[in-house]
Order: sequence, then C-alpha cells, then structure tokens
Amino acid sequence: MLNMKKIVLLAFFCLFFASVLADSITNLATNSPIYLDKKLIVSGSFDAPNVLCKFITTDLNGTPIFRATDEYTFSDNSFYSEIQTNDNLYKVNSDYNLSVSCGTANQTITFKVLNREPIFEKTATWWEFAFDKPNYLTIAIVGICIAIGLFFYEAWKKGVKLFGR
Repeated sequence: MLNMKKIVLLAFFCLFFASVLADSITNLATNSPIYLDKKLIVSGSFDAPNVLCKFITTDLNGTPIFRATDEYTFSDNSFYSEIQTNDNLYKVNSDYNLSVSCGTANQTITFKVLNREPIFEKTATWWEFAFDKPNYLTIAIVGICIAIGLFFYEAWKKGVKLFGR
C-alpha cells in the first residue's frame, strides 16, 4: 500500500511539473474580419523572449495556404506579424485558420476575409470625423479660412479687372 501511495504521489508531481513548465501562447488576436488586399495583423504573448514563432494560414480543411515570415518574440514575450491577404490565395467571404507555433506551443485562431473595402466606408469615416463634436471648432476654423481666402481671391480678381495690372 505504501508503494502505491508513492507511485500515485510521484505521478501527481510529474503531471504538476509538466503542466507548470509547459509553454503556452496567450492573448492571440487578429484584426478579423479583414478586407481582401489588406494586412492581417497577428499578435499575442509567449512564455519566453527570443523564441522563434511560425505563422501558417490554412483553410478550414487544414490545407496550407500561406506561411508568413518567422518572427522572434520580443523582450516583453510578445510577438507580432502581418500577413497580406490577396485574391490569389484567399477567397472572399471565407473563413481561414491561422496557426501560431512558438517553441513547443501551438495555438489556432479563425479569421474571415471579406470583399474589398468599399469606397463609401472611407467617406463615412471622414463624414463621422467632420461632424464629431470635438472636431466642430477645427472644421469651423478651416471653413472660415477658406471663406476668407475666397473673399480675397475674388477681391483681387475685381481689382485686376478695374485697375489692370
């Protein structure tokens, strides 16, 4: 009975130390969903600095699509990579897996590729900026400067017309 307790205790300590010493990837994040022809940004943390991390995109069936440049983790144990999404490799409105491997740890995250960014979205962003409450004063000053500039331009045109050069 004493030997059985020793074996169970030894097995428990082995499992405990294996779980404590195991490498892990945390805070894995992307800017998904991503528009086609934009960069997919991947970031996260690993347990140690200066460890080589590999970034591989696959479809949902596991077929490899693209392997990004390997990157080392920074001194604060974080990692970062960018992957260009283009229509040669990625299809619109499709989901893909991104596998990140650092040391012996591996983690997968799913991202979605959307159609190219529509023009009206950029216009909507500028519209929201122009009419956002903190920006009223800036827009008003720029508008007044443009109005004053137009006034002086018209006055100069009339002066040239009346008096000549």
